Amino acid sequence: MPSRRAAPPIGQQLGQFGKPPRAAALRGAKNGAHSLTPSSAVLIALLGALAVLAFFREALRTAVTRPARVAAVGFAAVGFVTRMLLATWRAYHDPSLRKSQSLAYHAFADDRCWCCGVPNSSDVLSNLPFLFGVFACAELWRDTGGGARAVGSLFAFGDPREVAAPLVSFGGVALVACGSAYYHWRPNNHRLVWDRLPMTIAFMCFLSALLSETVGVDVGAPLLPWFLAAGAGSVAYWHLTDDLTPYAAVQFGPLFLAPFLLVLFEPRYSHNAGYGLVLLLYAAAKATESGDAAIYRATGKVVSGHTLKHLLAAAATVVYWAQLRARVVL
Repeated sequence: MPSRRAAPPIGQQLGQFGKPPRAAALRGAKNGAHSLTPSSAVLIALLGALAVLAFFREALRTAVTRPARVAAVGFAAVGFVTRMLLATWRAYHDPSLRKSQSLAYHAFADDRCWCCGVPNSSDVLSNLPFLFGVFACAELWRDTGGGARAVGSLFAFGDPREVAAPLVSFGGVALVACGSAYYHWRPNNHRLVWDRLPMTIAFMCFLSALLSETVGVDVGAPLLPWFLAAGAGSVAYWHLTDDLTPYAAVQFGPLFLAPFLLVLFEPRYSHNAGYGLVLLLYAAAKATESGDAAIYRATGKVVSGHTLKHLLAAAATVVYWAQLRARVVL
């Protein structure tokens, strides 16, 4: 009787460091891990719809009083948070409802080692532009005295309390360069924590800054520490429970809310259109991330969608910095 082959150890089945075998993982990626996700598709569609709606923003602002607009945003935010908490609660008690992180996510299309022995060279080195956050953070700190004054020689804020959000945001972007490079060096769930954690800093600070500029400083500034805690908590919760529901809310919530804030409220600063460009760049970044393997094939294996995602997200940071430098208080 022929001997039965022993099953390989579970470590080999999943691949080293928790990654699925390359071929199987790529099949998983083609089957949906890096395809256009519903969240990305909805985000892109929403931005398109709001671009049309923006043409009617003056009529909207005239027809609806400011207190009514503030109340509408508040009710929408409470509803969003309540729905997220309920979904998280149900998933906590019923693991089948959890939005787990697929191991196939870690199988990125471009795994070439073409620079100085750096594995996954393109995805690792394309994080270098995020180090621009170091320069932006240092410049803003020096110009405003770390938030002690609202108006400097380069930046102007209507209230000193508004300085903290962009200052911490640029610091978060700088940390993304380190965390994302660390993750892409050897992709797995454990390292992904350090990629996502600094991203939540940037997302939450962006939301706080935008709330300060639209709804009011008395709303946006006090919420900043709570937003940062919620962002860090969402990553910790995913790491402990393998449920991405809170993290998805932290990532996409500000991006869904931001266009409504820009349309519904009068700008307090010039160059407000820069926010629209920031959102479009990030929407493009999410789209290229979803089309990682398809873009890699379409470019003749020159550049992958995930590498482009890093470059587009870094470009969004530069646009945000340029807007802050160019604007004046209206």
